[in-house]
Amino acid sequence: MKKIIFVLAIALFALLGVEAQRSIETTEWTKTLQNNVTYTLKPDGENVVLKEGENDLKSFTQPLTITFKKIYSPTIDEGVIINGVKWSTRNVDAFGTFAATPEASGMLYQWNRRKGWPAASVTTGWDNSTPTGTSWTTTNDPSPAGWRIPTREELQTLLDTEKVTNEWVIQNGVNGIEFTDVLTHNTLFLPVVGYLSNYFGTLTDAGIDGLYWSNTASGTDDAFSLRLGYGSPTEFNGSRRAGQSVRSVAK
Repeated sequence: MKKIIFVLAIALFALLGVEAQRSIETTEWTKTLQNNVTYTLKPDGENVVLKEGENDLKSFTQPLTITFKKIYSPTIDEGVIINGVKWSTRNVDAFGTFAATPEASGMLYQWNRRKGWPAASVTTGWDNSTPTGTSWTTTNDPSPAGWRIPTREELQTLLDTEKVTNEWVIQNGVNGIEFTDVLTHNTLFLPVVGYLSNYFGTLTDAGIDGLYWSNTASGTDDAFSLRLGYGSPTEFNGSRRAGQSVRSVAK
């Protein structure tokens, strides 16, 4: 039987769920999805046919280049463990959802408030009063189900340089910090989205700096967060009124 020779890359037949680029030489290639629908690439004379179950979807001329795209759920995330803490791979977007990709900004939140703001300067409706509370409440937590705002101590695990390294990277055109677990080599990318200023909600330092909230208050006006810009990542103690990113941890 004639072998199929084709390249799997990242970008088009997302439904097939392939995520790594590689060359394959085979007589047939099959992928079964969670809904139990099977997709098959198989030879048909001089061409290759993509089948959905027993139904032909499309015919291609050999050699064949096919691209695949990973599909992210707005409410489900596989997560990654860094230094003992399981982090979501994407920022929180609108309340109860994740951003579309690990590089996407998501929305920015004032501490212990439910309302998310786009990563752009606010023109109307900004509340520059100080949010109240001694910790970020469950009711106001914008994380999707099964996830929550990290504690101060959980953010600090990313700063343990004996167990986690960090470096500035550009991932798919987006500036950010990549944290790497020294033991497992797992990685976590946090984009430097910038932040919304206390008084006016002005987007500040986008692509240069990034602030990620903890659920932990500091006094009556401030709260702790992780700061990414201006040198190495560090803990930051700043106004609760600022709009910052949220990167959730698993419950």
